[in-house]
Amino acid sequence: MMRGLLGTLIVAVAAISTGTAQTMLHEGGHAAALQSDKSSQNSETEKQRAQQADLRLEHADVPMYPQLARTARIFGTVQVQVTVKDGKVVGTEVKSGHPMLAPATIENIQTWRFHPLVNATFTTKFIYQLETKKPLDPQNPKVELQLPLLVKITAVPVMLDSQAGQTAKDTSSTETVDPKTGNVHLQIPILATTKKQ
Repeated sequence: MMRGLLGTLIVAVAAISTGTAQTMLHEGGHAAALQSDKSSQNSETEKQRAQQADLRLEHADVPMYPQLARTARIFGTVQVQVTVKDGKVVGTEVKSGHPMLAPATIENIQTWRFHPLVNATFTTKFIYQLETKKPLDPQNPKVELQLPLLVKITAVPVMLDSQAGQTAKDTSSTETVDPKTGNVHLQIPILATTKKQ
């Protein structure tokens, strides 16, 4: 009995070391098969970590919310495929996002500098948000960075004032979508006053 158990143990160790743990499932080696599954999951996680480690960023300018987009109350997400060669951004392709937000995104990405050994292609996401409820500095947006994969910029929409210094009373904008083209039309009310002389 002891010899039979010892023989099974030697076969199990040999099967695990040669990567044939799944054949052990038929012989009652369920634990060995689970071990093989865990090691393949760990290798996938290690590959993801290695890819993120390969994207070591050494410099990036602070991204800003485009002023015209803030004034027009445009917000959304811009996704860009970035190609890096020898640590420098050599290519950018906008995959999705509003055309008024995309140029500022590309401009910021062009300032990125990676470790000189970085050669990669990846997708990054810039999220532009307008905050109307919480008090934020109107001149400086809140910027959250998880570079190089995610940038989140939250700004206060521009409040239009007349030249006389009075704030527009009705600042609600209306948004309509053209059913034929899918274009969004935004109407922003502006209070016009004349100067008293």
